[in-house]
Amino acid sequence: MFYTRAKEYLANHPARRDLFVLVNFWLCLVLYPVLWFLVLLLAQPVSHSLVLHYNIYFGVDFLGPWTWLLVYPALAGFLVVLNFGLALFLYTKEKLLSLVLIQITTIVQIIFLIAVSLIYSINI
Repeated sequence: MFYTRAKEYLANHPARRDLFVLVNFWLCLVLYPVLWFLVLLLAQPVSHSLVLHYNIYFGVDFLGPWTWLLVYPALAGFLVVLNFGLALFLYTKEKLLSLVLIQITTIVQIIFLIAVSLIYSINI
């Protein structure tokens, strides 16, 4: 029931014809598997702790097991689904706010990718 309503809602949504929305959506869809690939490449079962956060003032300030690296892509995926869902809901009411939210979603996805790549470079 929910799936058919959601499919029908998305099939007739006016944002489907907006090039800005489509480009950002496909960019997020391409960056998300890249993020998972980097995390799974880094998150090999190891006995020692991995660096999970680095600060330029204090250096390494958060260590943890390799399983905690899976939080990054999980959080990124949750934010993408939440922000795109909210943006599509707001698209017909507040188009500018919706477009800003979609652009921020793409920027957040890029920031997550940069963060995971820097964590990868620190731990290698």
